[in-house]
Amino acid sequence: MVECSLCGSNVWRHLHTTKDGVAAFTKAATFNICGTCGLITRHPVPDSTEDFYQLEYWGDRPTPDLLFRSGEKQRQQAEAVREITGDLSRTIVDVGCGFGALTGALADVFTDARVVGVEPDLRLSELLAEHNQRPNVRIAAAPLEHLTEIGAEVADLVVLSTVFEHLIDPVAALATLRAVTSERGWLLIVVPDVDHPGRFGLDWFLRDFHLRYYSERTLTAMLATGGFEVTARLANPVFSGTGVPFLAVLARPADRPPMPELGGEAARIEKHVDAYKRRTRLVGPARFVWNYRLRRPISRAAVRLLRR
Repeated sequence: MVECSLCGSNVWRHLHTTKDGVAAFTKAATFNICGTCGLITRHPVPDSTEDFYQLEYWGDRPTPDLLFRSGEKQRQQAEAVREITGDLSRTIVDVGCGFGALTGALADVFTDARVVGVEPDLRLSELLAEHNQRPNVRIAAAPLEHLTEIGAEVADLVVLSTVFEHLIDPVAALATLRAVTSERGWLLIVVPDVDHPGRFGLDWFLRDFHLRYYSERTLTAMLATGGFEVTARLANPVFSGTGVPFLAVLARPADRPPMPELGGEAARIEKHVDAYKRRTRLVGPARFVWNYRLRRPISRAAVRLLRR
């Protein structure tokens, strides 16, 4: 079995094996926890995901009406970042920008900055570039490894919102991110939060295409190995998705970032996950069925009736 990408240990304990197809687009997968540092990793880790993210991840879902839909949540996210970083006037890079919702909000809040939305999906990036109407936004089709090739060498802010957990080699990725972040710049990382896995159970929270899951300590330690010091944690209610609060941190380049103490972190997370499993064994699936199989279709049907 592979060594832990955070601490190099080869001591793994089984945490959970998910069921096939519980959440949309998911397959069964096995997740283990490093007994030394507490980093949760999907096993096996694939050798490559390039074709998956360039051709398969979004599938046929991208359509023009879904692009750059920057709502109140995305604007709150951008403003929460600005409260800490202040106004930024050079380059902001949104890595794995998806449908461009946060990219657009960053451009609207940081009006003096040039925002580069980087998306590896070839079809989606073409659609984003075609339908972009913001003069301070540019779209680049590239994986994270090619950031240095798209003119993002001196970014004031680099954003990875629900991207970092997808990476095969986070240590190599951090080296690239360190190279494109200015010495006085910022790195925003948003990942699913192991300590707040939502209301629907582990089979919904753990996704096969998420290769690692972080606690605040393991994320802080991983960033420290790449030369970044976490300076702020943003509030969970702002950076949250449907049923899942996210862990959002701002970090800055540092020569000797402090490393958090990870002794006992694995045992703490395992105890937390075991308690969560007991709480959601019956209630979690029922909540998921109600929220995604019943409530949403009923709400949509009601809206259609009212529009008639």
